Amino acid sequence: MKKSSLKLLITLLFILQVIVPVYAQIGAERTDPYEMIEVEKKAEFPGGEEVLLRYISEKLEYPILCIECDCQGSILVEFIIERDGSVSNVKTVRNTCTCENETVKVGKKKRSKGDEQYKDCSPSCAEMQEAAERVVRELPDWSPATQRGKTVRMRYRLPLQFKLA
Repeated sequence: MKKSSLKLLITLLFILQVIVPVYAQIGAERTDPYEMIEVEKKAEFPGGEEVLLRYISEKLEYPILCIECDCQGSILVEFIIERDGSVSNVKTVRNTCTCENETVKVGKKKRSKGDEQYKDCSPSCAEMQEAAERVVRELPDWSPATQRGKTVRMRYRLPLQFKLA
């Protein structure tokens, strides 16, 4: 009889360890952002994805140094769409920028032999990244994501392409 009582006690303790944390979490409000695949209704840009792409293509400026240095690539920008639809926590998670040139000549005319001036291309990828982050920071408010009928924070990742024709 003692073995069956011990088994029952162990079983009850195990059940309590599983059930009590679940009940404690039901009332708790989640503060960290949901991933896109976790929400019932994803956050939406006003007018939809096609309008978002058009907005970005109109607002995204290709940095002049990147054009001069023949830099191209993609920037993966991650951000949070808050409960009120605003954009926050903008950051680059991947930058595949590459430049054909390390330096470019400044000006069109040589004054004298050996008098050429050159511009360093190394900061161009950072300028490309800043341009991508800037256009995302300036996005208008979205319709926020919802989960179980409540608005929630949602993480969004947006790849932006920089390609010279």
